[in-house]
Amino acid sequence: MANIAKNPFSFPLAKASHVRFIYVTVMAHFKRQRYMKQTLTFLITLFLFTGQVFGQLQDLIKKNEKAIFAIYTYDDYGVATGIGTGFFISGDGIGLSNFHVLEGASRGIIKTVDGKSYQIDKIISSSEQADLIKFKVDTKGEITPFLTTKSATLEKGEKVFVIGNPHGFESSVSEGIISSVRPSDEYGTVLQITAPISPGSSGSPVMTFDGKVIGVATFQFAKGQNLNFAVGIGSTNFLKTATTTFAASRPDMLIINERCPTNSELMLNSIEFKEYETVLNFSFTNVSMGYGASMQIWSNFNDKDEMFVIQDLNTLERYYAKSSTIGTSRENGTSIVLGETKRFKVVFPPVPKNLKRVNIMEGLSSSWKFLDFDLTKYTNLEQQNTESHSKNYALVKLENKQYDEAKTLLSEAVEVNKADHDAYNIMGIISYIMDNNYDALLYFSKAIEVSPNNPIYYFNRYRVYFEHKKDYDNALKDINAAIKILPSQGDHYQYRAYVYMAQKEWKKAVSDWDMAINLMGENWVLLKQRGLCKTWIEDFTGACRDFKDSYRLGNYQDSELKQWINKNCK
Repeated sequence: MANIAKNPFSFPLAKASHVRFIYVTVMAHFKRQRYMKQTLTFLITLFLFTGQVFGQLQDLIKKNEKAIFAIYTYDDYGVATGIGTGFFISGDGIGLSNFHVLEGASRGIIKTVDGKSYQIDKIISSSEQADLIKFKVDTKGEITPFLTTKSATLEKGEKVFVIGNPHGFESSVSEGIISSVRPSDEYGTVLQITAPISPGSSGSPVMTFDGKVIGVATFQFAKGQNLNFAVGIGSTNFLKTATTTFAASRPDMLIINERCPTNSELMLNSIEFKEYETVLNFSFTNVSMGYGASMQIWSNFNDKDEMFVIQDLNTLERYYAKSSTIGTSRENGTSIVLGETKRFKVVFPPVPKNLKRVNIMEGLSSSWKFLDFDLTKYTNLEQQNTESHSKNYALVKLENKQYDEAKTLLSEAVEVNKADHDAYNIMGIISYIMDNNYDALLYFSKAIEVSPNNPIYYFNRYRVYFEHKKDYDNALKDINAAIKILPSQGDHYQYRAYVYMAQKEWKKAVSDWDMAINLMGENWVLLKQRGLCKTWIEDFTGACRDFKDSYRLGNYQDSELKQWINKNCK
């Protein structure tokens, strides 16, 4: 036979069973393709629909957020009292928010999404029960964008979104659904929604996806999970004409709220230019653990070199204070416990209102001074620096011992400004007060990392190491750093002496007690401690001298000293 070349692509004929299998397989393949095509068509349609809805929401947000603003409030002292949200409901500057946002405030400003600031002019109507308030904003004649409202029947499951200022983060958006609609005869309708409401979002408009306002966000149930509530917009029918005034504009007061550059514990809150006197309103927050459980502040009025003075840098004329609401000497100073804020006034003769640049200082040597201070920056309330509002409000919470809320506000402050070493230090103090020494060390260390030349931060961390951790090596490093930065601070040597005593370095301790006494003067505590150290190095003559002086300065009340002196001294 002839050799026939084999076709490499030829196959033997299939059996009937094979044909049936191939037919079923091919048909299944086509069915899968048809199903996948249908699925793909559905997914594309869904994607396009979702994208369209999302695009509509984006457009609504861009349009509506122009009518929504942050609210910053202040009391009669010029101190920050709160942060909230509001929105315009008409083009002539009529705004709506929660009653509790403006409650207790005497003035306030709003800040729109484009950065413009205006004063709240007056309250029009309010309802504490419905937690709603209507007010007029002084927009300088500008036409304002505004939101429209609707009171249609609302259904559970309907999608909503909220634009607010949670924790001071301006113009933040959240979305969710209506979980429940609860009617009330007393104040209309309460809406339960899943869109988150946090502090700072109180007064935010709750809107449906057509952009209409259906409610005003009012509170979050903190102990529940995603339990957020709003007052139905129909509750505005319960508003009554306001009977209280709102001192939005006070030409006789400059609200300042600036920290002292040379002592961050001191803040100048405001200046009142009255016809018969000028008053500087200060607040002092004890955030230094160098004074133990409490400290004293005072203002001297016997020596012009130590008195509060305002100096006009244009004419160089000086205006000396005539009184204050704090003590006048170390002996009768005003006590401030650790973590406490104390407000006080310093009163001067009438000072011209048109001052531009001034020096404000307590004498020549004190750290309480505001040098080359530009008052023209504060002539309008709208010029307030709202970025520090959360931290200033935290001090009010601290003043009222609301430590958790203060810490939350300070956390927000450092989110905005990572270099805010003062906020880290205050959080360390709060943690220390709440007996959380682990967090205290973290916050003090962060403050030192950001500001390595502030002796207060080293001293505060020293106290935690020394008193609670018994870590004398790290305590010594921190107190040495504080002394290097500020060698004239007598109490730093006092506290380093305590470390040396714990390490039984008696001669070093005596040397530091000498420095402390030279810088701070003799008092019964310092002399007693130095005398004690001298007994350990067997300087009994020196110990007797110190103990006798301590006994005398302590008004002869220390029975332990009396017994030792009688037994060991001639």
